[in-house]
Amino acid sequence: MSSLCLSKKNIDCIWICNKINLVSYRLNPYLDIANNQYFNINLKIMAIKKGKFIVGTISNVSFRVYRGKQILQSTPGRGNMRQTKETKSAANIFGKASSLASEFRLSLQATFGTNYDGMMVSRLTGMMRPIIEQCYDKPNLKFNFRRNDFQSLAGFDFNLNSPLQNSMWIMPESSLADNVLTITIPEMKIKRDLKFPSDTNLCSILVSFAIYRLEEGLKSKHPEVKQILVRFKEETLARQQFEFSVPEGCLCIAGIGLSYYLQGEETAFAKNSPTFNPAAICCVYVNEGTYPETHTHLWSENYKAVFK
Repeated sequence: MSSLCLSKKNIDCIWICNKINLVSYRLNPYLDIANNQYFNINLKIMAIKKGKFIVGTISNVSFRVYRGKQILQSTPGRGNMRQTKETKSAANIFGKASSLASEFRLSLQATFGTNYDGMMVSRLTGMMRPIIEQCYDKPNLKFNFRRNDFQSLAGFDFNLNSPLQNSMWIMPESSLADNVLTITIPEMKIKRDLKFPSDTNLCSILVSFAIYRLEEGLKSKHPEVKQILVRFKEETLARQQFEFSVPEGCLCIAGIGLSYYLQGEETAFAKNSPTFNPAAICCVYVNEGTYPETHTHLWSENYKAVFK
């Protein structure tokens, strides 16, 4: 790209400085971008030069960089953006899906910490959006959630570099009955069914659980976390079972993660990393019905994730 002229009027223009990479204002008929000259524009707007690229907005043109290439896009002028009912509804659903996905991540963070892959956040939001769209009753302008509407999230890996199933060959089982969520880890032969990295001898299996009242925008203030310690020298891990209370009118979510250590006589060194951190969503259920106000639970509020 050699030059770009946005206006022929003799008015304020932008000068992109070589030395300090900032934008200031001058008068001149044009700017040759390649040679850092001048050009005319009809708005005083900031832009920044980063190396051979420009980032920012000049008049009604937006400059950005994508995969090493300069990208130019037109931007709507102030007051020219018109949203239909459909676009407003789509934006509202995306916002709610993004907020709920964020809350799910926070509730299960004990299972994966900060060692997730770079696309995890967008992957989870991308899976959440069609679920929220499917559950939205457009004629009646309300959300209706059924028992298994979120079950497509089961098995979602928080780090694609190390899928949980590659380390835990016998996956947990889940069921929801009589207002109780049951998570069962079947009996395992340690050396066959639970894979240990070569420099580890201890595995901590963490199960995290939380409940939500979607219509009120409430979630568990303190997610429950259960732990199982497994040593490589052991032959068998007996069948493990955890039960969690899920009142009617609540969504419940559970996740599982594996944390590995090299344990010495007095200390244990964590071995998980951004490239190795097996953790996944175990299950998501909706216990349909009306929440009993007599039930006691500590709640945290998120007004962005209210589904009425």
